[in-house]
Amino acid sequence: MLAERHLANGLSWAAEYVGATAIVATHSRELLNRNDVKILRVHRDFEGLVAVDTLGPELREALGPAALGLEFADMVQYYRVFMAVEGSHDVAVIEALISDRLRASAVHVVTLEGSHALDSTSAD
Repeated sequence: MLAERHLANGLSWAAEYVGATAIVATHSRELLNRNDVKILRVHRDFEGLVAVDTLGPELREALGPAALGLEFADMVQYYRVFMAVEGSHDVAVIEALISDRLRASAVHVVTLEGSHALDSTSAD
């Protein structure tokens, strides 16, 4: 953990003072929990093409790890899929219909509370 924290601090310093950009593929809690990084999720879309999504601050808040005593990195590594829906009514309907499947597939339903929040869930 100490080495990961040192690396995270060094990368942050290099970005701020040297103007360097660091692209890191990681599961490191020290890097994922930092607020000064932009987290991108690289995956294959439904057509099998590579896609990139930005995990914005709204998603961090919606996951609510602090309420569960967990950090953001814990949540990202536990769930396999994050299903974003517009409001709490959508969550209620989806969970009433397929909650067992969601749990079995490690899916977490995230409430965006309005379509205006969708900008932060798409790739730049």
